[in-house]
Amino acid sequence: MGDDNLSENQKIQNLSETKIPISKLRPSPLQPRRLFDKNGINELADSIKSRGLVQPILVRPSITNKGDYEIVAGERRWRAAQVAQLHEIPAVVRNLDDAESLEIAIIENVQRADLSPIEEASGYKKLMENYSHTQEELARIVGKSRSYIANIIRLLGLPQSIKDMISQGIISSGHA
Repeated sequence: MGDDNLSENQKIQNLSETKIPISKLRPSPLQPRRLFDKNGINELADSIKSRGLVQPILVRPSITNKGDYEIVAGERRWRAAQVAQLHEIPAVVRNLDDAESLEIAIIENVQRADLSPIEEASGYKKLMENYSHTQEELARIVGKSRSYIANIIRLLGLPQSIKDMISQGIISSGHA
């Protein structure tokens, strides 16, 4: 998408892995995930301590803080690396716009079935409202059916108490 105008050499540089100081990384305000399981973060930190970080995080240069980076994919790994007291973390730096960043964050989490249905729906809604994506385009981007996208977005119209129960796994989105 945004990489179409880059030369082949720039594209290669755009995907190179580097180590970035933990202090230079910031969570993205576009991150669809709102809940982070503390036990899961601690387990991941233990794994990082014993085996290292298996997969680098994906970041983009920060627009607001020069020299810093915004996490596009891998915030759980970044949080766990902090718990593991790492000083730097392997990362792939890419120049992405907001739409590309949000798409990647949603796709990564949806493919792992890691977001709550409410977080997933909120991410889709942001893409539709902020970047003029249609339900059909979203379905193609994330590999879901248009009816799936339509149904999950409908969850956002439920009362907050029901949405909270879905987010916490007390009830399924199908029962709501």
